[in-house]
Amino acid sequence: MTTSIDILETIQKWLKSEVCSQFKFKKPNDDNISGYNYETVNPDVFLMFPPTRDVNDNKAVVPSITVQFDKRTDLTTKSQGVMHVRLNFATWDPGVHANGEFQRNVEGWRDVLNFVEATLREIENTEYIDNIRIIKEREIESGPLSEQGAIIDFYPYWFSYISFYCEFRVVSTKKKYSELL
Repeated sequence: MTTSIDILETIQKWLKSEVCSQFKFKKPNDDNISGYNYETVNPDVFLMFPPTRDVNDNKAVVPSITVQFDKRTDLTTKSQGVMHVRLNFATWDPGVHANGEFQRNVEGWRDVLNFVEATLREIENTEYIDNIRIIKEREIESGPLSEQGAIIDFYPYWFSYISFYCEFRVVSTKKKYSELL
């Protein structure tokens, strides 16, 4: 049987190797934004919920992608399952750090948007992630995170998402009813 955890972990592994390895973003330092000689790191990938720093061995949880699902449907008569997957992206960028100088701006949304669009290209160019088929016949949606229709503003943190449907094999174990026949 293919479990929801198996699917999420497969997508997590694929994102780490095919997407996150291609990027480096600023590591957050909320205590010293302007005097910060910034460091860049590869994004991490979490399942269902991003951890807090204390749970994550005091490592940064941004930049990252969090892989979630909100719906799974098993069609046992077709030996097929469908899951709606959501990827939540997070980056941190308070402005330009260059030559020991800091210039605050609100252009950090560009980092998260580039991250999302590069991931979209990877998803659109991939038919299968291991044994999980991305359903191209259904919509692949993306956009900034919003709440009640308004884009969320957590400067200097920037958030966006991608959602898509995937398909996987479901193996059902049929009970034998021969004694009833």
